[in-house]
Amino acid sequence: MRAAMLTVRDLACRSRLERMQATQDQITALGFYRDIIVQNVPKIADEIGVSPQTLQGWTEGKGEPTSEEAQKILDFLQEKFVTIPQAQQHPAPHPNN
Repeated sequence: MRAAMLTVRDLACRSRLERMQATQDQITALGFYRDIIVQNVPKIADEIGVSPQTLQGWTEGKGEPTSEEAQKILDFLQEKFVTIPQAQQHPAPHPNN
């Protein structure tokens, strides 16, 4: 039985897919500001280049934005509406703990 081998192409596709998916931190941050997003769907959708229906769908759990789209939303919110704190950095655990 042969073991499956990953090719460079497989790794590149996986890397590209991971970059496309919104991170958990981005999704969590968007959730905190859902009410602001819902109240400003047309303005935010226009700013980030998606249809209002798409943005509304994301707020209803029908799909998710890409990482790039999520970041555009967060950047827009930060610029226009709220101060979004940076994710806190947690120190790496000591190897002896």
